[in-house]
Amino acid sequence: MLFLDVNVHDLIKGTSGKLESNDKISAPEWALYAKTGAHKKRAPIQADWWTMRNAAILRTVALMGPIGTNKLRVKYGGRKDRGKNPSRFHVAGGSVIRNSLQQLEAAGLIEQREIGAHKGRVATTEGLRLLNSVAKELKAAQKTEEPQSKPAKKAPVKKAAQKTEEPQSKPAKKAPVKKAEIKADEPVAQAPVVAAVEAK
Repeated sequence: MLFLDVNVHDLIKGTSGKLESNDKISAPEWALYAKTGAHKKRAPIQADWWTMRNAAILRTVALMGPIGTNKLRVKYGGRKDRGKNPSRFHVAGGSVIRNSLQQLEAAGLIEQREIGAHKGRVATTEGLRLLNSVAKELKAAQKTEEPQSKPAKKAPVKKAAQKTEEPQSKPAKKAPVKKAEIKADEPVAQAPVVAAVEAK
């Protein structure tokens, strides 16, 4: 599938632009005020959120089909902030998803099919063609973009070979000179004055 090779957000945005020109896909009157699920605090603020949700559902059906409303409600659900109580997961609103599936089916982009034990909606050839055409346009736009000029790499500077210097011979340490200790108790030896005694 070619549409798997491009960015998801870019693909959904591009597909949403294609769906805006389809007469079968239009937001109901209550879409301006309704929340998409019990876990949301307020209604969507995007002007084109309905076609964006349809594009996202079309991509999900193409990937996971056959798929039904219940699995899509789990996919688009989220955690509800319950104040001091722990958050709890709530599934998305079924009316938005159900109406989106019905409009996509009326546009010929998805269809109901039973494959083995699984029953639900799958993408038609027209739906896959739409997703792949948007993916081709995104890839072509990426190729036409000029690559950013990278700064020229500087030539690697060769480090001068470090000369192995011989370690300087350290002068030999002199043995510490011990000072002669003079004991206070011992008298200082004096030379006998023999000549003075004899003279007397």
